[in-house]
Formats: sequence, structure tokens, C-alpha cells
Amino acid sequence: MGTFGLVEATLDGMNYWRHSEYHYFVHLSGQCYPIKPLTTIREELRRSEAAYMESFKLPSKVHWTDENGGLDRINYNHFRLWKWRIRIPRLNRTLPYNLEPYGGSHYFCLTKRCVDYVLDYLPEHPEIISFFRRSRIPEEMFFQTIIMNSPLRSEVVNEHKRYFRWEKGGGHPSVLRKTDFKELVESDKWIAKKFDIDIDKDILDLLDRAIEHWPLDSG
Repeated sequence: MGTFGLVEATLDGMNYWRHSEYHYFVHLSGQCYPIKPLTTIREELRRSEAAYMESFKLPSKVHWTDENGGLDRINYNHFRLWKWRIRIPRLNRTLPYNLEPYGGSHYFCLTKRCVDYVLDYLPEHPEIISFFRRSRIPEEMFFQTIIMNSPLRSEVVNEHKRYFRWEKGGGHPSVLRKTDFKELVESDKWIAKKFDIDIDKDILDLLDRAIEHWPLDSG
């Protein structure tokens, strides 16, 4: 995490499926798991016909406050040298093409219309890749910046529909366990992260049974 590699991997997936017939591109990791039946997720997507992506304009007063509201991520060129992280101030801190910077989670659910827009946009605006290649954690800004500066921004719901449990002061989501089961199934989210079968595999069995017998008895 933190390099342009995750952006490139996501773009590779988008390009791979570009000429296939699909409605949504859902970004997941190997530690994600559905907490609602797929039929429920599909029905909500069908009703809304919207893209789901967290987004906020930079600098943010509530996000990334220890990074100047996120501006430190783009106002410096970031490099890695072994375990060392190096940053050098950019001479030109303005985003290419007069784009306004946005941030948000890199877990999203984009319509094919949004994905096609990104893939069509990049060949005509190559400097955007050069700019973000040396930004810090670009996967949390790259897609938001392109889409929220586009005519499609009104089609995006500011919500990623993911459940995370963050420990106070933690930089990564906590591993979910069977003690989290009730809160997971009662949430309005579709997918949760993160799970680890070496720490607690029972939670996945509980979720499978809940989804199989959905909707659950509220009593």
C-alpha cells in the first residue's frame, strides 16, 4: 500500500473486463467478505443505478488531519528506499488539467459508465498518471479526483458500503471476529473487511449461515 501499484492493478482489472457486459465494477481485497446476500446487494444496486464511492475534497478538515488535510500526499514527491520513505517538495503543486483534488477509500462500487469514463480519460490526459505516480497512497485519491471532476459526479453516492472496525489511533482496520457478528449483520453495509481465518474462522461460518437464512428474525 502507498505506491502507484494498486492503482495500476485496479486499472488492469478495469481494462480486462472493459469489453464485457457488466453493470458494476466492485473493488475488493482478499480479506473482504459479503455480509448481505448477493441478491440483496444486486437489488439495491438495481434500484439506485448509482455508483458508490467515498469522496471528500482536499484539504479535508476531518480526514487525514495529520497530513495537512491530505495535501501533504500531493504537495510532495514521495519515494521509497528500502524501508525508508522520502519526500521532496514539488516545484509545481497544481494538479494537471486544473483538477480539484479529492480523497476517499479505495474500496468502491463503480458503474460501468464511470469505469469507461476513467479508461477513456487517461489516454487523453497522461499527466494525471505522472502526477499521482509520486503521490502518497494514490489509490485513495486517483479515482475520486478523476470522477468527482467529471460530469458523472452527480451519479456518485458518497458511501462505499463497506464495514470496517478501526481501533483508536490505528492505521488499518481490525480483524473481525465472531464477537462482531451481531453488529455486522445489523449494519447497512454490504461487504466487510478484514477477516483472517488464522485468527477467527468461525465468523465466516456464522455469516454464511446468516446469509443462507436471510432475512434474519429480528426477534
